[in-house]
Amino acid sequence: MSSLRRLRDFWIPWVTTILLACFSGAAAQASYKVTDLGRLHNWNLGCAMGLNDRGWTEIMEGNLPPGQQDSSTGKLLTGRVAVDIDGLKIDFGTLGGRNSWTNYDGLNDRGQAAGFSETSVPDPNGEDICSFGTHLTCRPFLWQNGHMRALPTLGGNNGQASAINNRGQIAGFAENGIVDSTCPPGTTNNRIILPVLWEKGEAHPLPTVGSDPDGVAFGINNQGQATGYSGTCTLPNALLWRTALRPSFLTWEFRAPWATALTTRAKLSGKS
Repeated sequence: MSSLRRLRDFWIPWVTTILLACFSGAAAQASYKVTDLGRLHNWNLGCAMGLNDRGWTEIMEGNLPPGQQDSSTGKLLTGRVAVDIDGLKIDFGTLGGRNSWTNYDGLNDRGQAAGFSETSVPDPNGEDICSFGTHLTCRPFLWQNGHMRALPTLGGNNGQASAINNRGQIAGFAENGIVDSTCPPGTTNNRIILPVLWEKGEAHPLPTVGSDPDGVAFGINNQGQATGYSGTCTLPNALLWRTALRPSFLTWEFRAPWATALTTRAKLSGKS
């Protein structure tokens, strides 16, 4: 499954969750305030992707072709990640390419942020993991103190960081460089991707289920429990790593194809 399709399917349950949370919160409170964060660039797509206890908001802004700006399947032309701090917007920049992007929960209370960015290096296998159509290598990143740095992969060219907890642990995926035999012929992104937990700058692969070649970690809570999926190139199944760095505590659930987030009590949300 392509990285862009994963991201688009990832948006849907999260947007639903956020809307439900907003409406339920509104019912429980006497009043609330909605703040328009404005724009960093004059583009036609903007999303608030994370909020920490300092009141910082992680933002992604993108540009879609005319007529596609309200479509979840629109083709991304450009994209950047930024943070809004009391109205001051700081563009994270990139790792050498034009674009950067993020998933939900990519900001923690320490002011660290995670995501993925294009480099200036063309992917030698023609992959397009960042999904901007440039076919540049795509690297996971950690942003802190105004500086973006690349996180290591598992030997492949590409990866994505999705979520970061208050301990600085980051969940995502990385390639190992091996061709994925479960991908149909003609698949652009055809290397094995493995779920990863980055801690102190090191990439730790998380186990998949049985003989599954692929997996992705999407969310991580402050206990270090991660959630995501295990499966093949085209068939994912929801997964929970109860103690991410201890595979013996691996558990999985097949009630939904993807698990995208979890609470501190390991309650999952996802896509069915």
